[in-house]
Amino acid sequence: MAATVVRLKEAEDKLKGTALSDLEELWKDVRPEYEKAVRPIDDQRSTAFYRKRTALKLLDAFIQQASDSSAS
Repeated sequence: MAATVVRLKEAEDKLKGTALSDLEELWKDVRPEYEKAVRPIDDQRSTAFYRKRTALKLLDAFIQQASDSSAS
């Protein structure tokens, strides 16, 4: 999506140390920071809208899977 990796250190710090069982709830508060930070480009291979939506869905799925693993 970008030529360089973009990290949101403050958002990462908010999630760091969170129990997996609480992760999904905290993600709801942190996700808007990622929505603002993810700013892909349009080009011949894909639209910026699709890339942003896909990136956020991947993050959502990762958080969901991590939260679900705490129930096991």
